[in-house]
Amino acid sequence: MDSDVIIGLGGCAMASLAFGSMYVPMKHQKSKNPFFLQWLISVGIILIGYVIQMIEGFPPFYPFAMIGGFFWTIASLCSLPVIERIGMAVGMLLWNTSNCLIGWASGRFGLLGIKQTIPEMPWLNVVGLCVMLTGGAAFSLVRIEKKSANRLPTTIGAPVPDSPLLKPVREERRSATVTVHVRSACRSRASGIALALFCGIFYASTNLPVFYIQDNISQFKDAVPRGLPYMFSLYSGVFLGSSISFLAHCIVRKSTCTIDGKLVLPAIAGGMLWGFAMAARFVANDCLSQTVTFPITTTVPGCTAAAWSLFYFKEIKGSRNYKVLSIAFLFVLIGAIMVTVSKLKL
Repeated sequence: MDSDVIIGLGGCAMASLAFGSMYVPMKHQKSKNPFFLQWLISVGIILIGYVIQMIEGFPPFYPFAMIGGFFWTIASLCSLPVIERIGMAVGMLLWNTSNCLIGWASGRFGLLGIKQTIPEMPWLNVVGLCVMLTGGAAFSLVRIEKKSANRLPTTIGAPVPDSPLLKPVREERRSATVTVHVRSACRSRASGIALALFCGIFYASTNLPVFYIQDNISQFKDAVPRGLPYMFSLYSGVFLGSSISFLAHCIVRKSTCTIDGKLVLPAIAGGMLWGFAMAARFVANDCLSQTVTFPITTTVPGCTAAAWSLFYFKEIKGSRNYKVLSIAFLFVLIGAIMVTVSKLKL
């Protein structure tokens, strides 16, 4: 195993850990203003961008790479309601599924101007991808326990006096309330799943402008094949897109715009985790390829998020959920090994 593979796998591991932990600092901070939260996240991201820019010796600015930042802003704004509806672990694994497919296909088949990269063992790469996606699909069966002090009342309206004559009325009201609650929960979960898949499309598009520049160096002045020199440009797109959306929100809402000071540090910390994770992904991609890094860095972070939900937040309970998680973790692990081995010359 050569040094590039070792560095690439290390980058995948760091990216997976940071991506999966991004929302942990913000988990217990309920934001009434997702636009403000998104802007704070972008502040953390651009801070990491400045650090990378200094380390790289202040490379040129690439406006084309900013487009990816705008795509990510859209996906991130949509991901916040996903977490509220279906939980952090399930939401992340679902949007990472569509993210994985689009990112993998663009590199494997050379889509959208991206250079085609074929693994040493294409069949094993495809099988590994399918196994990892199967694990991701299994995570969608996990039920998250939401901790809330406000439980749904068993009856509608004021308390009903305890009377045998009114018992049928109480039972009818209780049944109607439960039915409404179940239907509402199903609609919320279905919309959360659909929105998560939509987020994945834009998350995958975040990387494509940088990949395009790397594979078409002759079309861009002072372009280089490495990924890190483009990070500041990409992160600037995130910051600009988030700032525009927050400013528009403030103009529309005016005096009703809510700003919570408790969110500042957790959100910036989450943004810094994302900035570090994205840089690690590009380092891994330079050493391996999209057909290897994308399946790993879009699926394994969901395992990280699930571990947080299971061991720290205690959102996942019950023998059924434990069995589903075990199977999902096993599939993701086996798939990741297959995808990695498909790159090697045996």
